[in-house]
Amino acid sequence: MNKRSCEKMNLSDYELQLAKAKSVISRLEEMEIDFYGEFKKTKYRHL
Repeated sequence: MNKRSCEKMNLSDYELQLAKAKSVISRLEEMEIDFYGEFKKTKYRHL
């Protein structure tokens, strides 16, 4: 394998890892929003 092929493969691997990381962050943000909504409901229910 030549150097150019390795660089392209590494970039492709980087892009795949970046896409996975963005997906995880998106899911965490959704969970955070859901959690905050539940927290507000619970907090104000007791007042």
